[in-house]
Amino acid sequence: MDHSDLDQSFSPDSSVEPSPCSSPARAREDSGESKLRDHTKSIIKQIEFYFSNNNLWKDAHLLNIISQDRDQYVDINVLATLPKLKRLCNQDLQLLVTSCEQSKKVELNGDKTKVRRVAPIPTYNWQKDAKRTLFVDKLPPKTSIKQVKKMFGRFGKVCFVYRPEGMVGLFASEPTDKSSAQTPSVIMDCPETIVTNVFVEFEKAQTCKKAINSVIAYNKYLRPGDATSPVPMYSALI
Repeated sequence: MDHSDLDQSFSPDSSVEPSPCSSPARAREDSGESKLRDHTKSIIKQIEFYFSNNNLWKDAHLLNIISQDRDQYVDINVLATLPKLKRLCNQDLQLLVTSCEQSKKVELNGDKTKVRRVAPIPTYNWQKDAKRTLFVDKLPPKTSIKQVKKMFGRFGKVCFVYRPEGMVGLFASEPTDKSSAQTPSVIMDCPETIVTNVFVEFEKAQTCKKAINSVIAYNKYLRPGDATSPVPMYSALI
């Protein structure tokens, strides 16, 4: 049997150029594009967090900036100064604008110099938040907010850790009109702030219950929050 034709059909054709997809340069280009997409996603996620219900209900600084604008916009230059976006964007305003354009939860104004939420800020529901919040008292000396967040993060995602003295308006008398908005002002401290007692707000009520059960097992001490408070928080001595 003559295999010459068969051998020729499988011989490499020098006239066919290698696929650009397989070249090292293209591989590096694809890798760079992938990293940029992932980085942009991180920026979008952070933007959406800053404008989220849970953050705006607690972030008195950002809420004040929004309230000062008639149309509830935040200047892009101001947004770029917020701690985590400052680190992610490194003063690249165009990258920040591009990220805002790709989000479905925020929108830019006509000349792309300001950004705002797409949906209005809803009424703050303190009863719902109370089910996700634990009050922790008598923390060990030199305990920081960062350490508290790590301590309780073992039970599930912790959204916020803040001091009682940093809260204004949340523990006011219960409103007679349940539909009326009650937006508390909460001073968010830096992670290194030393605290003796704090509110720990979890993402889910089930996580809060899990933390409570663990505290009960640890020191056999748990009592309802202050009876004068309209919010049924819990107190834990650890």
